[in-house]
Amino acid sequence: MSPNGETRASWVAVLDLMEAELTADPLSANRISRHSDTGDNGGAWAAPAYLGPIPFDLRDRASSILAAQREAIERLREQQQVTAQHLTAVRSVPSVHRRDQSIYVDVAG
Repeated sequence: MSPNGETRASWVAVLDLMEAELTADPLSANRISRHSDTGDNGGAWAAPAYLGPIPFDLRDRASSILAAQREAIERLREQQQVTAQHLTAVRSVPSVHRRDQSIYVDVAG
């Protein structure tokens, strides 16, 4: 394969992975394990240096992936706000037990 063909094939593989990440369940065991193993914390992405510049014919695909990622980020931000509101509501409910009393009964003995 020519160097240009290798670059293109490498970029296609990266874009395939990025598309798969967009559709994957964010709580799946595989995804959590893969990200914790690699130390990936969801920070800014940078193309691996070995890839070289993205081939011109793949730029539209990359732009579409970027747009989809931005939409996913916006949905996550909205869900984060809703979750924060729910958490605030739950925390506003007073506790029904006194902290100086046990809430469990030892029946075994």
